[in-house]
Amino acid sequence: MHDLVHDLAKSVAQFEQHTLDAIEKINSNEVQHVLLSGDDPEEVLTLLQKITKLRTILFRNGGATSLSFVTTCASKFKYMRYLDLSDSSFEVLPSSIGNMKHLRYVSLLRNKRIKKLPASICKLYHLQTLILAECSELEELPRDMGNLINLMFLSITTKQRALSGTENGLGCLISLRSLLIYACNNLEFIFEGMQNLTAVRTLVIVGCPSLVSLPTSVKHLPALENLVFGDCERLNLMDGDGDSEDDIQGSTSRLCTFIISALPQLEALPQWLVQGPTASNLHCFGINGCHNFKGLPESLENLTSLQELRIGDCPQLSTLPEGMHRLTTLKVLSIDDCPELRKRCMPKIGEDWHRIAHVPEINIDGESIKWTTNN
Repeated sequence: MHDLVHDLAKSVAQFEQHTLDAIEKINSNEVQHVLLSGDDPEEVLTLLQKITKLRTILFRNGGATSLSFVTTCASKFKYMRYLDLSDSSFEVLPSSIGNMKHLRYVSLLRNKRIKKLPASICKLYHLQTLILAECSELEELPRDMGNLINLMFLSITTKQRALSGTENGLGCLISLRSLLIYACNNLEFIFEGMQNLTAVRTLVIVGCPSLVSLPTSVKHLPALENLVFGDCERLNLMDGDGDSEDDIQGSTSRLCTFIISALPQLEALPQWLVQGPTASNLHCFGINGCHNFKGLPESLENLTSLQELRIGDCPQLSTLPEGMHRLTTLKVLSIDDCPELRKRCMPKIGEDWHRIAHVPEINIDGESIKWTTNN
């Protein structure tokens, strides 16, 4: 930060922030943001009782917290905006959290014991970020998640078999911009009607081994820019893939990045990706660890804005489409752990070299290929 701006920020915040050791006392009731440098949050809480405007508590050494800490925060600090409960170990979140009406951020990241969230969490109407990733024992999400009308970022790990999108469920989160579904071992179904999530820009589905197919509405998310699928051993992207012209033409037109990783069922790319509106805007496409993936389609040349193509650990992928040379915007091509494809893409001698010689940056198995069309 520029020195002048830094000095200005310090002068504005001098009555609002404080760094606190466990033995130190606070004399100002105007403190709003506290960084705890002590190792015992419970001891420190006794020093914060007179502060009525506290909005943020941060832990210098991580946020190892207990149930009593959360209960105290909910009863004493009504103006809290930021509540980081990462790596906590309590089994039940107190229902009093619903009283913290001003919360914007709540994280339960890596809580390995929590089984249930109180219904009152759905009363946090100003909440913008809710992190439930790696909550491996969480049995289900609260019924009225749709009440979180200002929620913009949501990450989920749950033991549910299906995620509900109707009746005030996830499909009603009209402000949601990023949705991460992570390590949901039992998840088989994701709700239809995802196109109602009109603000979602990033969708990540990773580590869901029981997930077989996706709702067709995934490709109709109107604002979708980044799409990632990974480590879903039963997922077949072709299931439910509409092949009608209307369905393809109705696919999202804003998708910029599409990453596929460790999908053993994948043999080919869905048509909506390489045809219709989606094809014209995709900038980055990556596929890795798909051992049954057999080939990129000839229609890959429709990706007229593609700048990066990264291929890794796809042993059955042995050749590139004939029309690769028409991808004039392609700047980076990376190929790793694809033995047959490597041979065909070697400079001058490879059968596919003429298809990629125009690409400025080519990396094969970590080796940069320096070559120009003038050679």
